[in-house]
Amino acid sequence: EAQLRTSKAVRELTTAREQLQKKEANVENLTNALREKSLAANEIDRQEAEIKDLKKTCLEWESRLESMQEEKYSLERKLSEVEENLKRRHSKEEGLEQRIATLQNDLAMLQSQLHAERTKATENEEFRAQMESKLIAAEEKARELKTHVSDLEEKLQK
Repeated sequence: EAQLRTSKAVRELTTAREQLQKKEANVENLTNALREKSLAANEIDRQEAEIKDLKKTCLEWESRLESMQEEKYSLERKLSEVEENLKRRHSKEEGLEQRIATLQNDLAMLQSQLHAERTKATENEEFRAQMESKLIAAEEKARELKTHVSDLEEKLQK
């Protein structure tokens, strides 16, 4: 009977040891699982922080892009204004060039008239006094026109 009890005790001890080993293995598996869960949670936290930083960066770049687009539109408006001003100036310059050409033609006509008047004055001594006064007036007008043409040419060059 003592042997039976010893055998029974040995079997119970062996069974208890097996159960202890199973429990220890189970605890180790649970510990490993908990460790992996903790690592996964830390990775999730890290990735969430990274996502938050990326969202912030995206918002900053969107704001910069919006500012750049506003600046682009502003520059396009300014360019358009400059182009319009250049067109107006070009048109004004063309008008001045036409006016200068007209004045030069008028000057040539007046110079021709002046020459004709001078010729008449030399041919007609009796009207010489009257013709000299017309001549002086025509020369004055020619000088005024030359001055006016010069002034317009200076404006055109500016």
